[in-house]
Order: sequence, then structure tokens, then C-alpha cells
Amino acid sequence: MKNHTSTAKKHVSIYGSHEKKSKRWELEIDENNPKDMEALKLAVQHPPEQCFPRKNPYPKVVLGDWDTDMVKVDWDERFLCEVKRFSKILVKRFSVLGDGFIILKSSTKTRKIRNDTFTDVAYSYKSPSYHTVFNGEVSKVELESILAWLCLFTKDNGLITWFLLQLIKGTYTLRIGFKGKKKPPKIVFRYGNQDKQIKKFLENRDFILNFLIQSEKKR
Repeated sequence: MKNHTSTAKKHVSIYGSHEKKSKRWELEIDENNPKDMEALKLAVQHPPEQCFPRKNPYPKVVLGDWDTDMVKVDWDERFLCEVKRFSKILVKRFSVLGDGFIILKSSTKTRKIRNDTFTDVAYSYKSPSYHTVFNGEVSKVELESILAWLCLFTKDNGLITWFLLQLIKGTYTLRIGFKGKKKPPKIVFRYGNQDKQIKKFLENRDFILNFLIQSEKKR
């Protein structure tokens, strides 16, 4: 199998919006190639159709990581303890996951519950989102099989929807940069081995965050 950790190639997903239509680019960047770096700058300044670079220097652009050789999971409305439990179940059931994972806290949404007449908010609560990245390198078939098993096991409608969207796109993406006013996801938990795909993911994450920091300084 190919070793991704020894190369300067970075996978970067770029989401843009124009006239309420979402667009996406997926670039393979060599950080040692000036032409590739210039292409990345142009992409975030002029994303599909119009770029919309926010303190977040690029307000309507979301930078992320895309791959088909690592297992990544996007969890909505789950407590951290639940995400830990499901992630540990996965690494014990599927040895290909390399006995290790990290969990990142993505963002927090405020949910509102209205009364019977839907005129007033009865109460509201904050709901966090989390990402899990696993350490083992997998084939695309293994990736889809593991995620399909997880969807059946958890019966999580949000997870099922996310999985189906990834199948439609053909790649598996997690956000790394800003999303509007939402800050980049931060690591909140580590478990087991971190030397393979997690290392690759974190190198890509550092590359994207450093790019955003340097872009902000120049504005």
C-alpha cells in the first residue's frame, strides 16, 4: 500500500457558494510546488463560480480534508461519551482501523423546542458536533463497508444522511477550516495509535490552518 506520510501532497476540499448554489473543488496540493500553492490561493479567492473568501479570511469558503483511504465519521447531536463508545467499538470490531483514533469537536448548534402552538420557544439547548478520524489505511470498499455497518448499528439518521451524501460525492470529507463564524474543529480526545492515517490527517490539518493564518496576516 502507498505511504502518504512521506509525501508533500495534501488533499484540500474547497466549498464555495454563489447565488445560493453550492460548489466544490477538490485539489491535490504539493506544498513544495509554487504553482500548486498559487492554485490554492486562487481557488479560495475565486471558488467555483465566484469566490468568497471571513477572520476567517475567506468568509464563504470552507476548507476541509477529503480522502477515500481513511475512515472519518461526522457525528451530529451526540454526547462526547457516545462518540468515544462507538469509536472504541469500531476499532475493536475492525482491525484494519489500526487500533487508534482522534475525536475533534466541530461546532455547537443551539436547538429550539417550541410549544404546542409553535408560537413560543419552550426551551433551547446546545448540541455539539464531533468528528472521528481513525488510524488505519483502508480501501474504498472497506471504508464504505465499515461506515454502512456503523449506520446500521447506531441507527443514527444524521449519520446515515452524511454517509449517503459522501457516497453521492464519491469522496469522504471533513471540515478543517472555518465555517462562517464557526472556528476550526479542535482535538478533544486521542486513543491508541496515531502513526498512520491520523498523522497524515494532522499534517493536512496543519497545512490548511497555517495557510489560513498566513492569509489573515496578509489581509
